[in-house]
Amino acid sequence: MVGLITTPFGATTTAMEVLEGIDLGGKRAIVTGGSSGIGVETARALGCLDKEH
Repeated sequence: MVGLITTPFGATTTAMEVLEGIDLGGKRAIVTGGSSGIGVETARALGCLDKEH
């Protein structure tokens, strides 16, 4: 049986809000589709995290 997936995030949630509180220290990320849409916003958010630490 499959249950309903629930999330605190919605259509207006930003990538930074999703990453808030997640420690990615010492990790590397590959973002595909980083030229537009979700990919570019994810790449920007991950780039900002790197600058904050």
